[in-house]
Amino acid sequence: MLNRSAEIFDRIHARWARQLGADRLAQLERDLRTVTPGEVLRFDTPNWFGG
Repeated sequence: MLNRSAEIFDRIHARWARQLGADRLAQLERDLRTVTPGEVLRFDTPNWFGG
């Protein structure tokens, strides 16, 4: 299930990059990190769920 969700997110992320452009998407991700508390669990860390 985790692998499937990662595949789906990768497709969504690729679509966003095509629609917004890689630079704008990177800026959006930086902006979201700025407004998100640092102590929140990070899901973009490799093996974040122990796998």
